[in-house]
Amino acid sequence: MGKDKHAQRTKGNQKPSSSVRSAELLGGIGNNSVGFLGFGMGANAPSSLLPNDNCVTQDFRLALRKMAKKDAITKIKALQEFDELIKSEDMSSIKTALPFWPRLYCKLSLDIEKKVRESAQVCHGHLALKVSKLLAPYLCSLVPCWLLAMCDPYIAAASAATHAFQNVFSEDKRPGVLFHCSKEVVDYITDNLFRQTADTLSDPKTTTPVEREDKYIRVVCSTLESISLLLRLTQSHPGYETQLLPLVTNLLHEPQFWKIHKHPSPKVRSLFYHCVSEVTSSSACDIPAACQAVRAGLCDVDAAVLPPAYTALLHLAHKHPLCWEELGCSSKKPVTERLLRLMSDGCRGVATDVAPLLLPLLAVIPHSALTQPAEFYSKLLQAIANNVLRCEIFKSQQEVAVLQQTLFECVRLLSKDATLDRDFWHNVITNMIGEVIQLAIRTTRQLDSCATFESVVSLSLFWTRRAVKQFANSSTDEGVGITASSATSNDNSIAINTANSPCRVSEDSDSKDTDKVNADDHDSKDTDISKSDDCVNTSRTSLISIPSKTEAVSANFTQDLNDILWNVCFTQCILALEDPNRFQLQQICLLLRIIQNPKSHTNSKKSGVKFAPSVTKSPTDIIYNTSNTSILTDERDQSSQGGDREVFNSQFQNCVDSVSKLVTDSYKLYKNGESDLKINYLKLFAELLTVFEEFEPYGGLLKDYETSGDDGESCYMFVLHVLVPELEHCDYGVQCVLAQVLQSHLLRLMPGQQMLVMEAILRTSSVEALRAVLEKQQQHKGQLPDSVRAWLSSAPLGARLVRLLKEALALTIALAYERQDIANEERRRRARGKQRREDCSGEELEEESVLVAHNQRQHLVALVQMVLAAEVSPHNASPVQAFQFSSNYISQILVVLHTSLPTELHVLHHEDSASSTVSNVELVVQLATTVFSSNDCWHLQHTYRLLHSLFLMLCPEDLILALSSSSQKNDDEESQKELHSHVDQSIVLENTILPPRVADALRDLVFLAFSKLVAFVVRDEQSKKTSTEDQSVKESGNVNIGVEYNKCLKGIFEHIILLVGNQRCSYGSALYLAELSNELLMIISNEGTGVDDCDLPLDCDRVREAFDLLLPSEGCWAQWEALMSPIYLAPTVLLGPYNFRRCPLPRNMREAISWDDSYTRAAVFLSTVLARISTPKHLPSTTTAATPHTTATSSGGSEAVDAGVDSTSSTTVHGGVQRLLDIMEGYHITKNNEEDDSSSCPNQLTDDQIMNEQISLGPYIRLACVCVHASYYLETMVQLSHALNLQQSTASSLDSVVETLSENTSTLIARVNRGNLQQVSKVVRDLAAGSETGLWCVTLMRLLADYKKHINVDKLMDGLDLQAFNATAVRQVLLEYLPTTIGVSTLLETEVSRLSTLTDDPFSGVDVLSVVASLLARGPAPVPVVHAVMDIILHWWKHADSVFLFAADVSVNSITADDLTVVLCVVRALRALLKHHVTQLTALHWERLLCATTSWVQSLQDSSQSLEQDSLLGSFVCAVASLVATIENIMQNLNDKAGAAIRDRLPEKLQQEWQEFFSSFLHTTLLTLYVKVEGWYRSGSGRSVLQYCVCRDLCRYAATVPVRDLIQHTLPPLHHQEDIDQQQNLPDNIQVLLNHLCEGLLSPHPSVSGCSHKLLQRVMPEVMKEWCSSGSMVIHKNAEGDVDDGQQLQQRSLPPVLIRLIKQCGPVVSTALDERSVLGGWCVVVPHTDSHTYTVAYCLAWHIVFLALQYCDENAMHDYAAGLKSPELLPQLLTVLMRLLPPEHSFPVPPASCRCNSCVSGNNNMINTSLSHLSPNQCASSYVVWWASSQLFLQSMKLFPYWVRNWYNTQSKKNSDLISTYTTKHFSPVVINEELGAIIDYKSPDDNVKVKVRSQREVIATYTIDDSQLVLTLQLPANLPLAPAVMVHSEHAGVSPKLWEGWKNGLKTVLSYRNSPLLASLKVWKQNLDQKYQGVEPCYICYCIMHNNNHTLPSSQCRTCKKKFHSACLYQWFLTSPHSNCPLCRSVW
Repeated sequence: MGKDKHAQRTKGNQKPSSSVRSAELLGGIGNNSVGFLGFGMGANAPSSLLPNDNCVTQDFRLALRKMAKKDAITKIKALQEFDELIKSEDMSSIKTALPFWPRLYCKLSLDIEKKVRESAQVCHGHLALKVSKLLAPYLCSLVPCWLLAMCDPYIAAASAATHAFQNVFSEDKRPGVLFHCSKEVVDYITDNLFRQTADTLSDPKTTTPVEREDKYIRVVCSTLESISLLLRLTQSHPGYETQLLPLVTNLLHEPQFWKIHKHPSPKVRSLFYHCVSEVTSSSACDIPAACQAVRAGLCDVDAAVLPPAYTALLHLAHKHPLCWEELGCSSKKPVTERLLRLMSDGCRGVATDVAPLLLPLLAVIPHSALTQPAEFYSKLLQAIANNVLRCEIFKSQQEVAVLQQTLFECVRLLSKDATLDRDFWHNVITNMIGEVIQLAIRTTRQLDSCATFESVVSLSLFWTRRAVKQFANSSTDEGVGITASSATSNDNSIAINTANSPCRVSEDSDSKDTDKVNADDHDSKDTDISKSDDCVNTSRTSLISIPSKTEAVSANFTQDLNDILWNVCFTQCILALEDPNRFQLQQICLLLRIIQNPKSHTNSKKSGVKFAPSVTKSPTDIIYNTSNTSILTDERDQSSQGGDREVFNSQFQNCVDSVSKLVTDSYKLYKNGESDLKINYLKLFAELLTVFEEFEPYGGLLKDYETSGDDGESCYMFVLHVLVPELEHCDYGVQCVLAQVLQSHLLRLMPGQQMLVMEAILRTSSVEALRAVLEKQQQHKGQLPDSVRAWLSSAPLGARLVRLLKEALALTIALAYERQDIANEERRRRARGKQRREDCSGEELEEESVLVAHNQRQHLVALVQMVLAAEVSPHNASPVQAFQFSSNYISQILVVLHTSLPTELHVLHHEDSASSTVSNVELVVQLATTVFSSNDCWHLQHTYRLLHSLFLMLCPEDLILALSSSSQKNDDEESQKELHSHVDQSIVLENTILPPRVADALRDLVFLAFSKLVAFVVRDEQSKKTSTEDQSVKESGNVNIGVEYNKCLKGIFEHIILLVGNQRCSYGSALYLAELSNELLMIISNEGTGVDDCDLPLDCDRVREAFDLLLPSEGCWAQWEALMSPIYLAPTVLLGPYNFRRCPLPRNMREAISWDDSYTRAAVFLSTVLARISTPKHLPSTTTAATPHTTATSSGGSEAVDAGVDSTSSTTVHGGVQRLLDIMEGYHITKNNEEDDSSSCPNQLTDDQIMNEQISLGPYIRLACVCVHASYYLETMVQLSHALNLQQSTASSLDSVVETLSENTSTLIARVNRGNLQQVSKVVRDLAAGSETGLWCVTLMRLLADYKKHINVDKLMDGLDLQAFNATAVRQVLLEYLPTTIGVSTLLETEVSRLSTLTDDPFSGVDVLSVVASLLARGPAPVPVVHAVMDIILHWWKHADSVFLFAADVSVNSITADDLTVVLCVVRALRALLKHHVTQLTALHWERLLCATTSWVQSLQDSSQSLEQDSLLGSFVCAVASLVATIENIMQNLNDKAGAAIRDRLPEKLQQEWQEFFSSFLHTTLLTLYVKVEGWYRSGSGRSVLQYCVCRDLCRYAATVPVRDLIQHTLPPLHHQEDIDQQQNLPDNIQVLLNHLCEGLLSPHPSVSGCSHKLLQRVMPEVMKEWCSSGSMVIHKNAEGDVDDGQQLQQRSLPPVLIRLIKQCGPVVSTALDERSVLGGWCVVVPHTDSHTYTVAYCLAWHIVFLALQYCDENAMHDYAAGLKSPELLPQLLTVLMRLLPPEHSFPVPPASCRCNSCVSGNNNMINTSLSHLSPNQCASSYVVWWASSQLFLQSMKLFPYWVRNWYNTQSKKNSDLISTYTTKHFSPVVINEELGAIIDYKSPDDNVKVKVRSQREVIATYTIDDSQLVLTLQLPANLPLAPAVMVHSEHAGVSPKLWEGWKNGLKTVLSYRNSPLLASLKVWKQNLDQKYQGVEPCYICYCIMHNNNHTLPSSQCRTCKKKFHSACLYQWFLTSPHSNCPLCRSVW
């Protein structure tokens, strides 16, 4: 009998039940009248009795029906929907639902789930507010449950109900509402208490017994609380007594009501007693029944019931005193016995709730209720005291604190009872309070000793004040009272606190979520409806005033009680001193402090202790006003006067003996006690003297001293013989305490005694003691007597200060030597192998000594500051006297400070005394700060010396001139050593002994003092004639302020300029000195505004006078300039068109970079200062930002590449060397004139950069020129050092110096006006023309390049002195920067005319020819002029051909500089003619020109051996190579379309003759020379700037060599050892060329690398053509070197030299980049480093490999590429690229040589710009690495998508995500566009295939067979090719699923596992389909391969003829034919 497991669970397989759907069905519109059930009516009630809900709107009906469901979640959601409907629906809809709400509300407000009750109250409140008065008819049914809800144990529900009641009804209407429904409310309460049970309140079928019981208890508790709430809210109604009380009386007289105290639930019993507390105040209460119930509750088994039971007892006893007949001693079970039992049991864990009730309970217990009151009180107090003494049994400190407070308050209350005799009180105070005090002093347990002492003091104050008041008013009997609040409370009544009693146990255990609700309840307007302590009232208190029980006790008796108390207390303290410990002493001191100032302690809150909070007025407070007496009327009204001396004296007047014994014992213990407690004894001694000063408790200490007995004699003897000696204690804190005692006692002495005491202090006391005494006198300066004031300005004090200062300074030195001796002794001990003595440890002695010195220094500083401060000086002293007072001591202090300052601060000079020196400096700084704070100090001459010495410590000579640590390295080359010595130090004072804290303090002090000095000088000048008194002061001081100021300033600045001019000063030191100078000058400017009010510091006369002190003399400038290196001119002389009168370069080509940097260092210093003082004050000062830089290895290639990561704003980073050389060579000028491209001149100013507020430099124009010259010079030298890869470890520091100097200079130039800028250029021009070195010419050229738009060059040309030494070179420079060419033609004709007069002597026409060449380079010239120039040159050739050096040995020994100068001028002139006037030359000119060029090249060939040594020959090589390159460019341009027009204007066979006769010889010769020079440079032996420039220009030439001449080269043979045994697949000439070019890729010269790359691109087609035609197979050999059988021909391979280069560079680059993260930002590889060399060579070699693959045959390309799969090749490349790729791909600097379409069109992007446009010189920039890596990654993805995808899949998750995101953003769009573009352009030769692009990344391929189609839809991923193309849709009608699945898998394989583009993959797919369908025969019924309808292939085969037919065709055939025969062979089927 099985059951269908799949059948539905509901009967009849209907839909399962759903409450939502049921509500929707019930809410449908119809005639059935269905109401809401569950409100007292059964489910089967007649429809006439059920309310009809047809009128309710559908939304409300659905919500109401959901509320009747059983599920709590459904109810909550229904209530939320109902609430939303109330807010959104109109009033008419709400009215329809209102009649059904009361019954629902009554049920939901009693729901088991608390969230349902809360939501119901919220909805009810919103509904009541919305309907307002419409709710009136339903109030009688709503209010009972509403009132019960306000007493809900769940705080949130009760709060919601309370807020609803408050918001709906105003305060005056609330009693009326409750009174109106009082009958219903009382009936409802009665029903809940007496009739309902747990089973009747809940449905037993739907709830568990536990839920029913919980609900019943909750309802009963809420009902009991609602009785109290009802009475409170309605008692103000007029009908309260007549109508409401009878109803309540009936309720309260029910016997069942008073039986509730027997209820088994503690919650119910607790709430019952709270209810009893409320109802006892009404007349309706049944007193006898209440007494019985309360008596039963006092011994309840549950401790939680006890607090509300005792609260009920208190209210009952207070309101009904006759109840004691039932509860007193006459009863069977008196209450007092139960109270004593409760106290004896430790309050049973409810001490915090019961103990506060004890005090008011004692107040209301009459004596008649006690048989023996004294015995009862004694037992009660003893029980409380025992609980306090057993404090460890309590879990919390709060309980102990409450019990302790209760004890003292009860004692205070009972002290009013006169019936208690002295024995009773002696017992209480001695045995109870005394033991508590003893416990507080001796133990550290839970008892709060501070609170205990506060209670003792408070009790004593209470008794003392009461006694004083009784003595004063002995005729009046005052009422007595007591408060249960704290000792300082001012309340005059007893506070009955039930706040902490658990009057109601909350149902929600977590009350944190109700904090907000509680806060809202406290802020409610009407607190009458507050229903619980937690929600509304924080306490329930009753102020009860009771009459006194007996007559008041006498004042004497009260005073006796106080005496007994303190005698007991002091006795305990004396006993504690017999066996003292630190804790006991501290506790006694705490007691004394509380005695001295009780208010400060009693007002402080104790965490966790709440005894009796302040009374809050609320409806639950029962206030009884009794006019007879009050418990406290006069005792507390003066509690705030605890410090009143009268009360204090009365308080302790009878305890002097005890206090004296304490003082004597503490002092003896201090003298003879344990050493570790001496400080505590002394503190106790001081505290006793401070507190009990007026009692003179030190009589026992003066027994050994004779006293006269006069007033004050004992005090004097005590101070002189006890206090003053104790000031020598080492603890400064104790000294301060003793000083306070001393100060208070000092005021009581006579003036003579005071002076004697002060002299004794000064004579014997230490620094710490003096400081403590003076600090106390400073605090009481208004109370100081005249004698003490006179002592403060006396000579002994000043002498003592000076002596202490000397001792402190000498102490640090002694400590240093002592420390050194200890260290030496320790070393000797260790050498002898002896053990160190534990009691004489050197380290301990050192630490102790250092600590003592440090403490003395700090105290001395504070002492001197106090004495020298203005507050210490006499108040009535005149200015003259004040000055004399200061000068007597300040001068001596200044001398001591000045002589103690060290002159050297280097660590090497203070190896043994560094710490002592630092300590002395720190001490001097601190004391000098005080000295300089006084204006009077500037009248002293020693002040200026001290200031000067302090400033010298900011720039000590031994530190400023110290070499950097890097200079200590051993280096072979002298130039590198010199370069090291001038490195900028990041921290100038890095070797100082001063820590940063002391150095900063010293710096701040100096500048602050200097600022005050300048301000004082200004004020002195202003008031020189007006202040006669100050004049007298100055005369007395004998100091001229102005003279001393000028002398000090001059000394400071002379020291600075001497340091700057010193050879050992570094750039960092110069900048540091500039910073100091700037600070001083800005202080002079800011403080001197009173005289010179100006915004520009430079315009201030004082600033200019001070700045002039910093300027070197003209002789110094000339001397420094003579030492500048001529290498600054090298690029201009070698590569530029300028002619200098004298060759400034050294003849040796290998001359290294070495120069004296005095000129540039001084310029750095002065430019920094001048830029700062030329900045207006309202503008921020220019600061030099940190230059982004990276470090790179300077070692060999085996070292790892060091690639830094940073932003790329540095010129070094972007190849500043190349741009700088372009400017210095003059090649940028034509381009700038034609295109006005400012990118080549990065420093060029724009109009926006010129400041609006321009300034005039005035006399500092020459200084500005010096700064400009030094800036360009230093930048050039540093960049050339970078180019040579010298000292890269210091490059970053030099770069920062260059940037600082450049920024200062550019800021200064941008700030000056146009006239000043023109004047600067004029001065530079004159200096350039008159200088014999030619250095200023380069500076002039750089200045014009940067600021050509703002300089009038025409004016410079007009004012040039043509007779100056280098006027020709200056003219050439100026001509090139002329803004227009208007006057160029005239000037050219003039110069040509001059040249024609010099035809006889070529040497005399050199200058003119140079100017003519510069003019010809400006643009087109007339044909006659061109012919005239050529004729003159040919005339020279004819008559002086030997001058032209044709086919001659141009070496050092055979020619002079003048000879070579003539040839250079001619060559440059010919080059200018060819470049700009090629069409104007005749055939004769061309013939002579080509012959001359050939002869000059022949001369170079003959002189090649001297080229490495002769710099003049280097200039000749550069000029000739440039000429040949120019000719080659012309010949190559003739083949272009643009060159056709030029070809017609040239000689007819010029190009043919060039190729046949000239080109081969010229290029082969120069190529050989190029390889030789490049080899010299690569060797690294004597690498120089001259070699670098020559090699650079030869690279520019070599890049123009055509392929035919490259192939026909005559280079020296170059083979690799690895290729010897390999089969040579290339001809020798091509293999040698390939070897040379591949070796050039790894050249340290970037231009050589770029040139080799350029030539490899050009020659690679020929190389691969020969390589592929030869087979290019790789032969594999075994370990023995033999060829393996069968393994001879393994695979095709690329040329080995390329692969070998990649394998050589790959590991180096990869190892260096291992520490960099993938795509971690800008990877800056610094040019001209080994890092850059290897990285560029690696990238360019890979680019050549990719080009080689592209030149291979398409079918063989994959075979050649197969070897790249090796891990050290392509995978390693991709890994390296991921660390080199830039975040952005725009060119940081536009590639000037790039003429590709993308750059011309503005698409300046590294991805779109091919590396084929890379020029040789661009390799010297860092962005070439980013460009190459971008291109390589793009080509890798195009050529090898599958291999790239495989590599990508091996990456980590983090790296793969980064790579995918980066590729998707930058590279995948390019690849996708190319793929889709190829598909769009594709045209299939067959008609059966169509491929088209449907969307951005979707491709549709259609294959057609007959009328059927196979359709594929391919989706290209966004990160192609990291993910392959996927098939997203297909249509394969006519193909079986199995077959189609095979084809689809084949296509997936093609797409995912082939290194081919998408179009090639689709072609493979088409070929597979063609092969499949190629052999298929058609169906011989329809004659189609694919069926027209179902697109199936023929599949039904005849068994006879073996032909196949479509199944559908056969079916139709057999259906129409009468026979079942084969349609073809007619055989039976």
